[in-house]
Amino acid sequence: MNPVISVIVPIYNVEKYLNRCVDSIINQTYKNLEIILVNDESPDNCGVICDEYEKKDNRIRVIHQQNKGLSGARNSGLSIATGDYIGFVDSDDWIHDEMYEILVKHITTSKSDVAICNFVESDSLGNSTLDSNPEVRILDKKGVMWNYLNYGFYVWRILYSRELIKEIQFEEDKRFIEDVFFGANIIDKIKRGIFIDLPLCIYNVDNVSSLTRSGYNKNIFLSLDANICVQKTINQIFPEDKELNHFIQNRLVGNCLFHLQSLHLKENEDLDTNGVFRKKVKNTFNKNHTFFRSNNALKTVVRVLNLPMLKYFYKIYFLKNRQLNAPS
Repeated sequence: MNPVISVIVPIYNVEKYLNRCVDSIINQTYKNLEIILVNDESPDNCGVICDEYEKKDNRIRVIHQQNKGLSGARNSGLSIATGDYIGFVDSDDWIHDEMYEILVKHITTSKSDVAICNFVESDSLGNSTLDSNPEVRILDKKGVMWNYLNYGFYVWRILYSRELIKEIQFEEDKRFIEDVFFGANIIDKIKRGIFIDLPLCIYNVDNVSSLTRSGYNKNIFLSLDANICVQKTINQIFPEDKELNHFIQNRLVGNCLFHLQSLHLKENEDLDTNGVFRKKVKNTFNKNHTFFRSNNALKTVVRVLNLPMLKYFYKIYFLKNRQLNAPS
């Protein structure tokens, strides 16, 4: 058995990083790949670079399209993908040369819907030698949800069976953390997953133009909607699971505090001029926490906290919560 893996790469304004990304896919030890490069109207030379790769490797297909954003580019790739399994790689990141060999081996032998790996940030790269005996865990639906919550909903660390996602698309009106909405939409379809605790994806922290590193802006507002979406999914699929529901409540509280603090600092006074988003945040907070129902108490706490302290609290609190309460 030698299934085809379709690897979809959405590309926009990453000329500096594109060769490293595509080379890491071409050089995979697993060769039965269909590599789909989607040039999303990139303003630099990415389109030319894609065409050059297509001439050199007959596994590569290139799409040139008007700009649709990350979700739209991924959907375009999905529309022509023919593989038995689907993978995604972001064009400023890169992957370990054994990634797809490892993932396809485990997804096929375990008969899973998804194979999930770990990742490492580019500024934390150590020895490139992989652990020869990594931790491997079979996950049920609940286990996959915990894995998402613990390690992130990032689609680039997951290999999907084509059957699982054949009717699912990325929401093109979501131009930030779209992976969360996609993951929440498919969780109920997953019967079995497998997690291989190896850092097979390298997340590039050097690309300062990335949406995830562009400072507090209206795109960041979507993080609240994403957490609400995950909470609704958990309530629908796991209504009796107190640990999951408590965990997502805590995450929503922390996310609300982050937004309230950021808006209070008025880094950009044009972000929420009519106060609609602030009101949504407060309502969401009060649904998940009763201590701050008093508006004056809420204002006092938000003023006392400063953003660096809040970020520190956010990271430490949820790391502790994950370790104590959340099975991986």
